[in-house]
Amino acid sequence: MKKMKKLLFMTLITFNSFGQINYLVINEVMVSNDTALVDEYGEFDDWIEIYNNGNNSINLFGYHLSDDEAELEKYSFPSIDLNPDEYLIIWADDGYDKQGVFHANFKMSSAGESLFFTDPDLNIIDQVEWGPMEADIAYARVPNGVGEFMIQQHTFGANNEGPTSSLLSHNNDSKKIINTINILGQKTNNSVNIYLEIHQDYSVSKKAVLNY
Repeated sequence: MKKMKKLLFMTLITFNSFGQINYLVINEVMVSNDTALVDEYGEFDDWIEIYNNGNNSINLFGYHLSDDEAELEKYSFPSIDLNPDEYLIIWADDGYDKQGVFHANFKMSSAGESLFFTDPDLNIIDQVEWGPMEADIAYARVPNGVGEFMIQQHTFGANNEGPTSSLLSHNNDSKKIINTINILGQKTNNSVNIYLEIHQDYSVSKKAVLNY
């Protein structure tokens, strides 16, 4: 578990066994989709968004998704090209056999678990871990494609810093804030400020704010 946490905010440019750079990332997940979005069958299923933050098209054949590190080949992508700055949605509804190749054969838990994204050689190229999540709320990378995961309104198939996004905070309002630190500086290229708030009880929480 400690190793997993260290990898969570790693540099998202990794190498496979052939020395090729991987630019594919898990960009956003919704693990409790009650009323937010329906799939092509009219069902409110959980979903995973994959994003290509590179400059070249990548064929996903042989890549995998899984919620179990001991069984990394749970879901295998079909042969599909993901172009630069393009998104692909996989529905995590255990519906692969009945609903098609863009439906994973596992579900995700809103109580908390991990998701693993592997290349054809089963190297873990990206992963995300979450705790208990509320319904219809997304867990997304901010800045888009490269940042840490933040709890926010979903941006299904789009940039996580778009006009529909709204970053939410883990803050406990009953705690008195005694100091605030902007850890990315006063301004960023992505119009996102990320703060550390230090509370009176010496706990620290993180808050992200979009600047429109």
